[in-house]
Amino acid sequence: MQQKTIHVNGDSSNSIGRTDEVIVLSAGEKVVPNLFEDLVSSSAILSGVIMFGRGRQHCGVLLEPRDPGAWAGKTAQLVDAVW
Repeated sequence: MQQKTIHVNGDSSNSIGRTDEVIVLSAGEKVVPNLFEDLVSSSAILSGVIMFGRGRQHCGVLLEPRDPGAWAGKTAQLVDAVW
């Protein structure tokens, strides 16, 4: 079971760690999320990244911007800025 512990406090959250280092997708494909999360979280505009998708067809990613107010309502622009 892939799980990431997250503590939410008001408007912020802290990622603590995973209990499993591999996400297994519905087709049996295995994904190592830590490599991707580390690469994406190196972006200066992000304070957190979490990859998920166990049992799903594709992985998903949650992006936490360093300045949420600057990106409010601008999801597509945030994704473009990170990629």
